[in-house]
Amino acid sequence: MRQLQDTERKLSRDRPPGADMAADHTDYLLALCREKQGTLLVALEDTVVTGFIVVITEQEDEEDRHLYPDYRQYGLVTDLVVDEEYRGHGIAR
Repeated sequence: MRQLQDTERKLSRDRPPGADMAADHTDYLLALCREKQGTLLVALEDTVVTGFIVVITEQEDEEDRHLYPDYRQYGLVTDLVVDEEYRGHGIAR
């Protein structure tokens, strides 16, 4: 979480340092996953966290008629990161 935040912080000045927000934001994402039928998956190399992904379930408005009802629900990736040292090894595939 820290690395993802610090990377995004380089792109946008509106973000606090990763060390200042990582624990609280992780708790927020876990609560969001419970609320939105989502999941947080962690990639490990032995006991080292090498990356993670957060996916939640969203749904098109019921009044929206451009899709059949069975196709209105979809997964949304909210966060995805692979540690810089482990990139290029197929972890996020």
